[in-house]
Amino acid sequence: MQALVSLVTCSRDPDDSLLQATLASVRSLRIPDGWTVEHLLVDNGSVVPLETRPSVREHLASVPWAHLTRDDLDGLAGVRARVIRATRGELLVTVDDDNVLDPHYLEALVSTARAMPSVGVFGAGRIDVAYRADPPAWARDPWVLRLFQQRALPTTVLGTSRFWQAHYPPGTGMAVRRSVADEFARSVLQGSVRNASRTRARLSGGEDAQLIWIAVRAGLSIGAFPAMRLSHVIPARRLTPVYVRRLTFGIHESAPPARREVFRDEALPPLTPLRAFARVLRDLPPGAPPAVWWAQFASGLGDAAALCRMHERPEPWWLRALIALLRVR
Repeated sequence: MQALVSLVTCSRDPDDSLLQATLASVRSLRIPDGWTVEHLLVDNGSVVPLETRPSVREHLASVPWAHLTRDDLDGLAGVRARVIRATRGELLVTVDDDNVLDPHYLEALVSTARAMPSVGVFGAGRIDVAYRADPPAWARDPWVLRLFQQRALPTTVLGTSRFWQAHYPPGTGMAVRRSVADEFARSVLQGSVRNASRTRARLSGGEDAQLIWIAVRAGLSIGAFPAMRLSHVIPARRLTPVYVRRLTFGIHESAPPARREVFRDEALPPLTPLRAFARVLRDLPPGAPPAVWWAQFASGLGDAAALCRMHERPEPWWLRALIALLRVR
């Protein structure tokens, strides 16, 4: 029996041209010898249903192993858990609707997974940020490019730390073993993981990081591999200071509670939101473009908000006021 890789794309109201490029890259993938592929495209409540879009119809008509389903419930973690239950692959790959995979992506993944059975999560070592419009000068800042997930690792990097490492993969193109995916789905559906998830109102959640931490908890390594390559396409509507602030705030607000749900044996950090915010203020780069400076300022607000969430305490007035002023929530 041939082994199976499951590709999963969860999408809500995507940019048509970006989705078309993503689906074209899926069709261009070279399938490794001895393996088969399934592609599950999930419409997570799009106003214009994906089934009506020409690019989706073309994809389904030309790819016998592609399927479309709809899940209108809000919250990416729950959607992803239900999708995991619906797939059968021993490796699962998240393909976002703004990703363009290298044709050899699956070959590199499968080769690595066979050679390194102790690795539970696999990430691209090369992610190129591709702007769809001429970006403002601040969007070329290295900090912004890293925020948009750009990386170019010269060699394979592995790790098992409970704390976030620079090489740990973002959700973009991330692949996990079935055991990791099943444990994540079980945790979400049983309610032990519920505190951090992307929603219609929140740009970033902790579900990608929780897959990594679940693998670490199981004693598996997390790796980034230069042979796994893709492009992360950024449309013009994301090239605004408000979007970058909201994204940064969301990452910092969601990551600590998400980690706490996986490592419940660790003590809660002290409830000192002002101190958490002040730590970021001390490290703000004096020469950064204003858009970058304010985005990093927003990260401190996210750190403070995360502490309040973990302690299940209301946010102080000054934090609520700054969150509203910067329009990060």
